[in-house]
Amino acid sequence: MSTFTSKLNKIYKDTLGRDVKAEGQSYWKGDYDKMRAAGVSETDALASIEANIKASKEATNPTTPTPKDKKHWQRGEDSTGAGNFHTMDVIKADATKTKDFTDQVTAYFEEKGLLAGTPEMDAKINAALSSDTAADAFRNAMKTTPTGEERGDTWGTDGRAYLLAEAAKTNVDTSGKRKDLAENLINKLYTEGFGREADAEGLSYWTNVLYDKKMSYADIAGAFLGSDEARVRDTYADEFGRDADDAGLQFWLSGDKDINKTISHIRGSKESEMRELYSKHLGQHSKAGDRDANYFTDVHEGGYKNLDWTGFTKDSGVTGVQQAGAEFKYDFGHGSSDWETKLTEGLGLSDGSVLTGLAKQQVNMTVSDLEKLLKHRERIQNIGSTYDTDDAKDGTNIGNLFTVKEFEEDYKLSDYEGNEDAYKALGDKLGAEKWNLLTKELGKFYIEDTKPGYTEEVIVGPGTPEFDIDQRRTHRNTLHSDYDVPVPPDYADKPKATVTREETDYMSKWDGSHGKPLDIPTYSGGKAKQISRSIKPFMAGQSAQGVRRKQSSAARSGRSAMGTKQLARNNMQIKSLNL
Repeated sequence: MSTFTSKLNKIYKDTLGRDVKAEGQSYWKGDYDKMRAAGVSETDALASIEANIKASKEATNPTTPTPKDKKHWQRGEDSTGAGNFHTMDVIKADATKTKDFTDQVTAYFEEKGLLAGTPEMDAKINAALSSDTAADAFRNAMKTTPTGEERGDTWGTDGRAYLLAEAAKTNVDTSGKRKDLAENLINKLYTEGFGREADAEGLSYWTNVLYDKKMSYADIAGAFLGSDEARVRDTYADEFGRDADDAGLQFWLSGDKDINKTISHIRGSKESEMRELYSKHLGQHSKAGDRDANYFTDVHEGGYKNLDWTGFTKDSGVTGVQQAGAEFKYDFGHGSSDWETKLTEGLGLSDGSVLTGLAKQQVNMTVSDLEKLLKHRERIQNIGSTYDTDDAKDGTNIGNLFTVKEFEEDYKLSDYEGNEDAYKALGDKLGAEKWNLLTKELGKFYIEDTKPGYTEEVIVGPGTPEFDIDQRRTHRNTLHSDYDVPVPPDYADKPKATVTREETDYMSKWDGSHGKPLDIPTYSGGKAKQISRSIKPFMAGQSAQGVRRKQSSAARSGRSAMGTKQLARNNMQIKSLNL
């Protein structure tokens, strides 16, 4: 026999193609109870609910999420082949290339909500290093969406699903058995469903309801699924792509707040505004529909307080930080059936003193300040991926991305703000260099952030056929740079013309005449006659007139005036709003 929640969820699946969420569960359960109280049969009540769902706007006028326009640097995921990247053996054998490779992979997954230096990020980097080619590694990184758990959204992927599964169980009976068995079942609805330890008040209430058979276990799980807490969690997951943090959640659940107003406040919060800026400028989307339609998803945030829920009540307000050694029943998702499971250490203990990502920006920045920062980062990513890109013959058009650390250390907003020449200089610099991960790249100069000019030069490095000087004659253009010019096959070793030369003195005489044949020294005894000339000795550092020339330090040291071409190039915890 199916439960109400399982039957309702089937209607949602069949009609809307998705699971029921907290708002729908709460609304339709209330409607169902009213009909049943009025004498309507279960079959007719469910039929009425199904008819209303089928007539809803979501069912009659479904909308498919439209992928957002890709950012300029989000190119190349549909390319094929190895492109012009060095082989993985070459990359892994060179420390600098290895770092550039791992930075590129890190940048991809930072745009998907992961944090550098975490086990989740390290796993992505190790997977990339095992790829057959660098191009394969980058394409896979672009197309890979981290799991909800990796991104910090366990409610949206696991918690809600757990409650749905428990709400479908019809064979749970604790009557006549130990009360602590009923307590263990309720405790897991908190720990595995909500992802937090149970508050003592709630645990006691629902344990008694179950033990006294006032409600079935399935109906209690359904009540959890349709609760105000579940609605707040749904909103965080759908709007922000993350779990509700402890402090924010306790704030919204305390007192007698209207749940509909609470949802409205969350959607209009400072965090919501900031996430919209990330979506607009960096292509990092937090809303569920946008995440589903785009590979580049979510914004990282972390370091929020991990609070102790055991003493929470509606009247208590926000509780204190969880302490190591606190004892409570919590199996942390391991699915243990041992009702006596007790852990003496909290998961991801945090007092909120080390915030990361958007959590830190919410505290330290205004929305306007963040917009300036993200506009700057957008420009730098555009320039990097345009002027360092696999664009030579057979290239993939995959471009270079910068990590958060590089933005904070090498490309600070303060160094570029109000200085358009700085952006141009960066484009020129990158365009004149070969990206370290490539064997060759087209030479470029700055015109616009995403519109380069081309020098008609292919910048190559050792190990490529174009670099082999035995195949080309090297010429220097002193107004530009060294480059290799191919010798046409019909050009080499042409016969020289025969020229009859008359030794004539073409210097005019005092009387204006000229043309007298030169007196050529004759040979006597096989030796040329000596011709003496009176010439002042030429001293180094002097012109012919004896004026000392000024030489640059570069000339004296033998350095080229052109300079060089070298580019200086949680466990997850529940997160917060900071309203």
